This record gives sequence, structure tokens and C-alpha cells, in this order.
Amino acid sequence: MSDPRAHVAYRHLLMRSGHGYPLWIPEPDAGLPAEYQREGVTIGDLGLLTAGGGFDFILNVHLDAHHPVNAGNVPPDFMSLPLRELGPNPIRQTLPMHRPEAAITSSDVSRRSLSFDASAEAPGLAGGGFGIEFSTARTQAAILTLPTGANRYDAKNRSVYEKYAAQHAKSWYQYVNVDLGRRACSGTLYLVTGCDKCLSWGAAAFCHPERSTEVSLKFLAGGLGGDLCRWLHRGHNHGCRDAPLSVTWHFDVWLRKPMRLYARFVYRRPR
Repeated sequence: MSDPRAHVAYRHLLMRSGHGYPLWIPEPDAGLPAEYQREGVTIGDLGLLTAGGGFDFILNVHLDAHHPVNAGNVPPDFMSLPLRELGPNPIRQTLPMHRPEAAITSSDVSRRSLSFDASAEAPGLAGGGFGIEFSTARTQAAILTLPTGANRYDAKNRSVYEKYAAQHAKSWYQYVNVDLGRRACSGTLYLVTGCDKCLSWGAAAFCHPERSTEVSLKFLAGGLGGDLCRWLHRGHNHGCRDAPLSVTWHFDVWLRKPMRLYARFVYRRPR
């Protein structure tokens, strides 16, 4: 992998974990309806993957055209796919899929639990918490931390989605490209069939193809429920994020909204 951008390294390396497509930017577009922003990416969403590592929402196939989430922004011949048509109990829920203080990393990243003095090492992280130090000598690495764990949601009947997508793909691409001007190439529209959801997270990645000196990152979470997070680092420059904003090192942010960190899809090319 030659692209040094942090989100490219993050996607490339964590895809290997087998959890789905890792979103570097799991937050929903701030311009979308409030009803969508409350939940973010969810099962039934149709959209595009952005160059920066996010998800460009178009519509949700499980909701009517005039539901506040879709707000009428659908193809003229849009036909929803009601969840009840997927059979009884259509969504498999694994609660939790990842336990609190879990971390998903690329290969050859070591982890060490920390007990830290919040007032000394991380001023502002009051109310107790935990810390993890990650280190690696690899030229590239990616890390996802889950202070409060994460739940998994997957549609059980994927064949229904595949048939539905095959039936409507041509209409979707025409709407996305002609009406919305997205210039979506064949095979780039994705229909979400599963996602992992959490309330707090931190993500970091780097790629230095010509360097192999050790890199160390510390992830600290404090406050009630681990809802205040901070990254500390030594070594090369890195890309680092924690919910719900893009951050720089030593930046604190309270976590308030559920986020979808991984997504699983079906996709179709127009016939």
C-alpha cells in the first residue's frame, strides 16, 4: 500500500479484521435530516463510500418515500422494502459484539493496559477511566478503540436484499447520477445489510512506507461511562480521530451520539 493518507491505511488494514467495511468518518452528514443524524448509518441505507472514508447517504429502502429520513428524496418509481417482508425477527442482534475497553488493531500492534493519573497525564479526564498504550515497529498500523464496547446488527435474509437490489439498481443509478449528479460508477452504490454500533470510540492510523522506528500511542478514556477521550503520542505524525469530531492530538470531546463504525453491504451494477 503506497497511499500515506491515514484513512486509506485505516480502511486497508482493518478490512482484514473481518468485521466489515471500517468507516474512518462514521458521523452522518450534518446536512441530513435530524431523524437520520440521531442514528447514522443503519440497515437499509443506500449510499456511496466517500473518498475520505465516510458514507454518503442517499435513501433508506425500509422507509417510505416521505418518511422524515427520506424526505421525498427518492427515485420517481421508488418502492420501499418493509422490514416485515423479511420474515419474523429479521435483524440479528449481538449485544455486545465487542466488550467495553475492546480494541481492534492491525497485525503486530501490541497493547498494554494503563492505570493513569488523570490530573497529571491527561488534565480534564476526571471521574476515573482507563488507558491503553499501543506500540508497533511496523511501517503502517491502524487502531480502533471501543471504551464502552459495541453492538452488532445484521439482516438475516440477505437474499431478499440481493433480489431487491437487482430489481432496482438501474433506477438507483439513474437517480443518483442524473438527478443528484453524483457520477457514481458501476458497482459503487452500496446497500447496508449490517453495522456495528457504539457510543464512544477512538481511531488512529499511520503509513510511513520508508520508516520502521517504533511508534507509541496512548488512548485514555475518562468521565462517567468513559465518555471523554484523548490520544497521546510519541513518534511520527499520525491520523487520529475520536467521536464525534475530527481531532488533533490532546483534544477532548464528549461523546453523545451512537455511531456505526463498521458496515456490511450488498451492491449491484446496473444492467
